[in-house]
Amino acid sequence: MWDYEEEIGLIAQDVRKIPELAFCVEGEEYDERGNETILHINYNSIFSLMVQAVKELAQENQHSKMI
Repeated sequence: MWDYEEEIGLIAQDVRKIPELAFCVEGEEYDERGNETILHINYNSIFSLMVQAVKELAQENQHSKMI
């Protein structure tokens, strides 16, 4: 149906299943006629959350080394 080049990324349907990331997926899987549509992922939002998660993990790791 669509012509794709080789790409790397996340699968929108999988991202949508993660409650904390569901808002990063835009669009509906099917249109009013029942045809599949393309979903879009807002990678900027995911990246921002990922940066914060890495900070928290680094802090936890640093704390663990002190124990």
